[in-house]
Amino acid sequence: MTFEDEIRDFTKTIPSKLEHIDTEETTKIALINPFLRQMGYDTTNPAEVKAEYTADVGAKQGEKVDFAIIEDNEPIIFIECKSATNELTTDNISQLYRYFSITDIQIGLLTNGVEYKFFTTGEDNNRMDEKPFLDINMLNLTKKDIKELEKFKKVNFDIDEVVSRADNLKYRNLIKKQLLSEFENPTDEFIRAIGKQVYDGKLTPGIKEKFGKFL
Repeated sequence: MTFEDEIRDFTKTIPSKLEHIDTEETTKIALINPFLRQMGYDTTNPAEVKAEYTADVGAKQGEKVDFAIIEDNEPIIFIECKSATNELTTDNISQLYRYFSITDIQIGLLTNGVEYKFFTTGEDNNRMDEKPFLDINMLNLTKKDIKELEKFKKVNFDIDEVVSRADNLKYRNLIKKQLLSEFENPTDEFIRAIGKQVYDGKLTPGIKEKFGKFL
């Protein structure tokens, strides 16, 4: 069975589980731990997946991140979990952001068991980038999503390769989202830019309105 077959079979179990999930802890048990096992990690082995990983952050001592993926006794991925009943917001990344500033961690993952947002360091290597380089919804997986997820399987994971590709991947995804947004609700600037490529006359308000309906 291919990884795509395995991950699609896994996602088929999510909707029925969501009906019974109302807390963060249940989300971890029902969705996040099974996902980690699907990716080849032994969630019963604290030398590999450490729950409630403790790190001292500035004046706040003993703060815990929900999971740390461990390799050679060092954390390589921090995972911050939220309930499947909650949408992920920028406020949710605050703990991950602080950990990046005082540790050598390079990959952070924010998830509610359905959506998985992957972060890495930005231009300032001591700070987490504000934008995820990979944003995956398990209920709406594309072939590209699956291809990227496969790189995070334990047997495939190469942190140097992931970090080196993260910036390009982030901007590719942001451009794609922006283009989709423009086609759904085109801005005047977008209509003008496209119009100049296809129309030789003056782009009057009437012409721009007409072109906007085509997008």
